[in-house]
Amino acid sequence: AGQVYSLHLAGGSLYAGGSFDAAGAVANTNSLAAWDGAQWRSLRSDLLFSDPQEDYINAVALLPDGKIFVAGDFNDSGRPLVSNIAFWDGARWRGTGLGLEDGSTAFLGGDGYAVAVNDAGQVFVGGDFEELGGLPFSRIAMWDGSAWQDLGGGVDGDVSALLIRGDELYVAGGFSTVGNGITAVRVAKWNMRTKTWSAVGNGPPGGYVHALAFVGDTLYAGGGDFPSNVECCLWKFNGAEWAPFSQRYRSEFFAGPFGSESTVLALASDGQRLFVGGAFLDIEQRNPLQRFETNELFVYNPADDSVALFGAGADNGTVPARVRAITIANDGIYVGGQFTSIASTAALNIARLSGGGWSALGTGVLGEDVVVGAIAANGADIYVGGSFETAGVQAFNIARWNAQSRSWSALGCGIARNGETVSIERVASLAVQPQGLPNAGLYVAGGILEAGCKPSVGFAIYRDVGARQAPQTGRALVPLVRK
Repeated sequence: AGQVYSLHLAGGSLYAGGSFDAAGAVANTNSLAAWDGAQWRSLRSDLLFSDPQEDYINAVALLPDGKIFVAGDFNDSGRPLVSNIAFWDGARWRGTGLGLEDGSTAFLGGDGYAVAVNDAGQVFVGGDFEELGGLPFSRIAMWDGSAWQDLGGGVDGDVSALLIRGDELYVAGGFSTVGNGITAVRVAKWNMRTKTWSAVGNGPPGGYVHALAFVGDTLYAGGGDFPSNVECCLWKFNGAEWAPFSQRYRSEFFAGPFGSESTVLALASDGQRLFVGGAFLDIEQRNPLQRFETNELFVYNPADDSVALFGAGADNGTVPARVRAITIANDGIYVGGQFTSIASTAALNIARLSGGGWSALGTGVLGEDVVVGAIAANGADIYVGGSFETAGVQAFNIARWNAQSRSWSALGCGIARNGETVSIERVASLAVQPQGLPNAGLYVAGGILEAGCKPSVGFAIYRDVGARQAPQTGRALVPLVRK
């Protein structure tokens, strides 16, 4: 069994990161692999975990010059420490020499939860850490290709989501202040040009924000752990204030008969609609009062305030299903998490939705306590991260799926998790910077201790990525049944 925590599409392949040692028929992937559309492939075999059962990748990002960054919870106690962060230069994994530390012990390191890269090649990493390369950084930092840079003092709580839009980096998580005491509750933005922090309204009302997405000019935030007097788990910001995501549907989703423990874990937009995934069974219409079974996944269309469902949704047998990652790619929508089928189509923890319906990615990803936590796309390359051991081939916590050849491959020897961390996520986030842009590579964040058999705590880079591929034009939206 295994888990995928991050997916990224780049260069015709889907890159996967997480906690796994194989992807499809490819063994020894060490939590990082790529799917080319027909089969998995390993991103070489020199990324080792100190504890393959516990180490993981949380995030992957791809840079224009081919570097792949990975972040998570991994380490190699027998080599120089590169805390939870590393990159792939096209031939081997390398540490930045500046990994993530949690401020309490250098061995445990810190966890990277989110990674994003802009066209200039600036790589932003957020998570739960207080040091980078022995210097103080508060839970967020920027890698310029040679050194870490501070973002105005950082934030005072965990960072779980990053989203770049124009000159602004949107940051979300469990914080209440940013920079030098600026009040910004759970969501804030950093201007990459002026290098200043600002609040995003008064923040969503309570809870912890796990995911962000824009549909048009409207920002959506999904999360959980909201107070009992606040609707959970999806809100929108219209530029002035936060409000429930819909007038027709409540922002409170239900995970069981008593509506407990529901949360939104993933958001993605195709430009017109919002894809919503997480841990929830039902969504409730306000008037007339009616509940609809969503089973961890639905699509919201703001244009007509409607919701579309996917039949039986995500199912995981006797174990609760979860949708943790959603990515829009040229050939469809990729969904990852913990499930054995989606919309009654057999698919192990990752699936694709296209005009022809749902389909599996080969044999999917497998491993102990398997989960797909991140997906990133670059053309036909779909990068997958999480916690797993196989993805068509042996792939530890990260792999690549190529949509053209329909095959998996490993990314070296993958990602190893810091065995002392309590988080189940190995790879939590992936971001790709295609070849031709500065600092090209696949960037990975997570509970990482080692990448490519080399120490790298919380964050890593994998360089072997393809050039940017133009989005398909004139592609029809995937038809959905509205409610």
